[in-house]
Amino acid sequence: MRSARSNSADRVAHVVACVYRPVGVAVELFAVLRSVSKFTGTGYAVSTPLIFAYSLPILLSGLISFGASSADRFIVSGLLNLSSLGIYNFALLISNSIGLFALPFTNILMPKFSEYYGRGMKSEIAPFVRVSSTLLSTLYVPAALGVAALSPAVLHLLAGSQYESGALALRIVMFSTAIFVTQSILSQAIASVRLTRVFLYSSILSFLSNMVLSFLLIPRFGLTGAAIGYSSVFATVFAILWFFAKKYEVGSLDIKGLLKIWGASLSMFVLLMLLQNRLGADIEMLPIYIALGTLAFLSFAKILNIFNKTDKELVLSLFPLKFSRTRKLITLLILH
Repeated sequence: MRSARSNSADRVAHVVACVYRPVGVAVELFAVLRSVSKFTGTGYAVSTPLIFAYSLPILLSGLISFGASSADRFIVSGLLNLSSLGIYNFALLISNSIGLFALPFTNILMPKFSEYYGRGMKSEIAPFVRVSSTLLSTLYVPAALGVAALSPAVLHLLAGSQYESGALALRIVMFSTAIFVTQSILSQAIASVRLTRVFLYSSILSFLSNMVLSFLLIPRFGLTGAAIGYSSVFATVFAILWFFAKKYEVGSLDIKGLLKIWGASLSMFVLLMLLQNRLGADIEMLPIYIALGTLAFLSFAKILNIFNKTDKELVLSLFPLKFSRTRKLITLLILH
């Protein structure tokens, strides 16, 4: 009886937490808009309807996107047990932590893209989308595939052996995020040219895709089905963002460079899997595997020569001269 009450309380707490976050975002946005409206400025005045036409789709898509990324967890909690939900949540927590690689790019690119658009230099956005997508993929894809290869040991180290059952789900999510990681760059390009309504389309369709696939797959495949449903969010969002980015001529990808990154990353992935099969997946071996994986990717990347000379100059131009150490580190590790 006590266990049933505890499970019910946990589910209620989960629902309350999921409702609180979007409400908090809405309240915070309202407070920011109210404060900004009191500022006095000079020059060109932007009308309030124009501001809301830009920001309202972002607010609504943010609320819907939270539901899109959480739908699979709600269904897991309803169709499976809470222990499965805990294992699955921890796997997604690891996946989300790797996603921090994309944050510096959003902080750097949005002002730059907006500046180009404001100066009537929209054609300059696409080249930077191409090189920044390649740079982000160079950092994210090997990290994601490394985590995928070492997922049993990573889960064992961070949470315990009872969480290793989430390894396959984590691998599926890491591969899907790696494939569609460039969507974070495309979203900045689309926002910079005021196409924020696109985010509303992508959030609604990704919510529907996650709901449908989760309902269909979780009862039969468990956490693997949940991971597939969750991964559909990234595929759906990328497809919509790419369509509109190409339509409005702000999207471009270096397919050749991305294939080289994937070639080097998959080679590293296979190497790590073979080493684990031969030497075991004990957590004591994890530092050695990480070091060998990093060395393997850098070696493969150097052989394949991912960036050409022109792209190297564009990559470095993303970082101001005052970040000299960052520029040197990127040149040493990536632009060699």
